[in-house]
Amino acid sequence: MILTIEEVISRIDDWKDKEVRCKPLGGGITNHNYTVHVESKPFVVRIPGAGTDLFIDRNNELDCSIEA
Repeated sequence: MILTIEEVISRIDDWKDKEVRCKPLGGGITNHNYTVHVESKPFVVRIPGAGTDLFIDRNNELDCSIEA
């Protein structure tokens, strides 16, 4: 099941009752990427594409995200 950006945003308790704006962020090959502004503070949200868990090492993805 692929989550929508709205479903992801609704699951983040710290973002409830705050002004949240989002727009697609280009460049993803297998993920769906978004720039999300919460009360004007920017975040990047990456939603894995369907079936990507079969060929992408998510632990490596986490390490890369932390480095970035």
